[in-house]
Amino acid sequence: MIFDGGRLSAAQMQALILNPQEHDEARVLPLDSWRALMPHRDFERLNAIDGARRTGVAAYFDTRDWDTE
Repeated sequence: MIFDGGRLSAAQMQALILNPQEHDEARVLPLDSWRALMPHRDFERLNAIDGARRTGVAAYFDTRDWDTE
């Protein structure tokens, strides 16, 4: 499940408090900039999420066989 919480202002981004046991930073980048920073399948999932958010149409992304590559 993905929750779209809307857009954060610069002040809201700066006010984020991260749990250091879970995250070491928060970034906001254009979608295509994430491609080089993520494993291929993770980026494909992110791309599907973006498409669903932009169109309002639910997306299904199967990860069942990810450990077979």
